[in-house]
Amino acid sequence: MIYKETYIPFHQHHIYMKTIGRGEPILFLHGGPGDEHRYFLPHVEPLAAHFKLVFYDQAGCGRSMSPQNHRHSIAEEVELVRHIQTYLEVDKINILGQSWGSILALLYATTYPTAVHKLCLASALGLTGKSIVDFSEELMKRLVYKNARNCKILKRDNRFLFKTFNHCLIHIMSLIQRI
Repeated sequence: MIYKETYIPFHQHHIYMKTIGRGEPILFLHGGPGDEHRYFLPHVEPLAAHFKLVFYDQAGCGRSMSPQNHRHSIAEEVELVRHIQTYLEVDKINILGQSWGSILALLYATTYPTAVHKLCLASALGLTGKSIVDFSEELMKRLVYKNARNCKILKRDNRFLFKTFNHCLIHIMSLIQRI
């Protein structure tokens, strides 16, 4: 089985990437924000008999290195996925996004709809319940002000307002429905 580990440069980051197998690639987008790729393994490894499995640790996560005090943005994460696809020299890519990775996958698919062949979402976030509040707080810790302003997310007394975050997700979902 073909197995390769590497670091690819992306702006000021050094992004850890691992590929297993050969064939049509599947790019795995891990959860978080702040998690890493390893929880996919060994569960999906049998797919390597038929596909090239592509794992990476998002900027500032796992084995990827980012400058100290770097503020991450959703736009930067989308561009990182695009950078990886370009690095792989693939016109259309299969993406499996899990949890936060499902949101990133949907944002990538709406930003670059012609670059995605197939999209698989696992443990995709819903729009109701405590999980969305927890997710919004974790996500907002990593967003730069520009992204927060674009989604009209307001911070008051160190808490993000659920209603405005929900509006942001509704906007994202409306973009997704246009595909």
